[in-house]
Order: sequence, then C-alpha cells, then structure tokens
Amino acid sequence: MFGFFSSPDLARRAKLAAEQMIFFSAISKKVSFGELSASASRAGFIVDNEDEFRKEAGFHWAEGTPDFSFYISYADPRAISVIAESYGEIFGLVMVSHSHLPNISVETKEDFGVTMGKSAIRFRNMLLGFPGFDKGSEDFFRLFQ
Repeated sequence: MFGFFSSPDLARRAKLAAEQMIFFSAISKKVSFGELSASASRAGFIVDNEDEFRKEAGFHWAEGTPDFSFYISYADPRAISVIAESYGEIFGLVMVSHSHLPNISVETKEDFGVTMGKSAIRFRNMLLGFPGFDKGSEDFFRLFQ
C-alpha cells in the first residue's frame, strides 16, 4: 500500500543482521574463546578488540557500513553472552543471546531515555519476523501483567 514504509534495503540489512547474530550465537557455543576471532575473521568480521583476561571480544561486519557491533563474553562459560548494538538510523536497538537460552531478544533503549534512530522500530519489527527472535524482557514482563 504505502511503499515508503517498506524499504528493500532495510529488509536486506535486517536479514543480514539476523544472520550475523545467529552466526555469533551459534559459534560462541561451538568454539573456545581462543578460536573465536579466527572463526569470526573467516566469516567476514573484523576484530575490534579482544581481552584475553576478561574473555571478551568485539567485532563488526567488514563490508560496507556496519549496522551492529557485536560483543561476545565468555566470562561465564555456562552463559556465554552475545550482545549486538546498532548504529545510524537504526540506533537504539540491542540484540542479546545467551548460550543457555533458546531465543535471541531484540530490545530497544528507549525505556532508558535513548532517542531511537528513525528506522529503528521498523528494523526491530523485521528482526522479530525471523525464527528464534523475540521481544525479550518485554515478552517476559507481559506474562505478569
């Protein structure tokens, strides 16, 4: 109906972001911290930082302008976490996965007073359309209302 509400580029970027998050969620469960950077580099990511002592590393997609930065923490080996924070017109989105939980949550920072990017909510809704993605704490708290 209104073509300007759906952007093929935004949909392509959402699909890529979902695939990237799924990659880090899966690979963090399969490889040790020492193997993470090499695996991510082979998959097309650039290592932003790596802290051997804290067992944390940061990455971004090597091609084009990245939509997300990915932070992986092996600090608790029973609950390895992957957190992705958005940039640009989708600023204010956070994707989170933990190795002991089945889904990836897609949350917004607007509850913390952060001004959201102009396309952030549309991008979030696209991500929520992929299998294994949910609204995280928003869905959890809705259970108690």
